[in-house]
Amino acid sequence: MDFFKERNLWQIYRESRVIPISKINKYITLLILLIAILNGITLSTSELYEVIKITSGSLFGVILTTLGFLVAGYTIFCTVLPLELQKQMMDTIDEETNLTYIKKFHFLFLRVFFYFVVFSGILFIINFFQGSSGLIFKLTSNNCVFFALNFVGYCFIISFTIFY
Repeated sequence: MDFFKERNLWQIYRESRVIPISKINKYITLLILLIAILNGITLSTSELYEVIKITSGSLFGVILTTLGFLVAGYTIFCTVLPLELQKQMMDTIDEETNLTYIKKFHFLFLRVFFYFVVFSGILFIINFFQGSSGLIFKLTSNNCVFFALNFVGYCFIISFTIFY
């Protein structure tokens, strides 16, 4: 049985990439990214910095809370799914991905979990290094570099929040 061949979250994520992301999810993310770029260009460096500081702090708490509910929901689903249904899902192959339905479902769930963990890690790094006396502030003494870094962070936070 190949259901348990993946040993960690990274292997599960790599295997789950055979499942396509919906086109509407891609298009909405690109649209929001375009809007964020157009809006970010008009903001000053200090405004971008403030938006990133406030948004990343708020999102970090929201994402960790949602991650807790995601883990709880996944646990409940795995325990209450009837055994007969699990067996049927293990025997049925999805034609699009060539995965069993149970593996496809678990992969989708764990891929979302992976996105949450990665995004919360990035937000933690942003929150950890922020501040006027922080390391990033000292390394980016050039105003152009500081603006570019804030601009990329702003666009990333906005588009990734919409993506997942």
